[in-house]
Amino acid sequence: MTTPMYRRIADQLRRQIKSGEFEAGTQLPAEQDLQKMYGASCNTIRDAIKQLTTLGLVETRPGQGTFVTPKIDPFVTTLTGNPTEGRGGGEGASYEGPCGLRATWSAPERQKSSPPPSQARSVRAAPSKSSRPASTSASPRAVYPSPASAA
Repeated sequence: MTTPMYRRIADQLRRQIKSGEFEAGTQLPAEQDLQKMYGASCNTIRDAIKQLTTLGLVETRPGQGTFVTPKIDPFVTTLTGNPTEGRGGGEGASYEGPCGLRATWSAPERQKSSPPPSQARSVRAAPSKSSRPASTSASPRAVYPSPASAA
């Protein structure tokens, strides 16, 4: 089975983008120029550009043209189900930000309290002696030392 022409065109443009022939922010040739280059109809060229748009390689700006999008370097965090670790599985215990501040992470802190007397009856729990609302939390906290101690 032969590959549709729009896919062959999209693959060739994708290779040119990946190789750096078309750098981020540069404009692709106009649709009419691509039609002449590949001997294809306008619908075939539009389908090829649509596939590149779906892949996130280009963006079309009405009235301006089609431009190569900048490569986004994602920030990846590994999640873990280990409750004793309290952070992802591999990024370490601290992170130093661009301005030199260091954030350290502690294990999740769990707190449990009883509901106030006005709510205790409806949830069948023992009322608390304080007026604070009931809460249960388990969330990591970031601790930011002062810039003087981070140096």
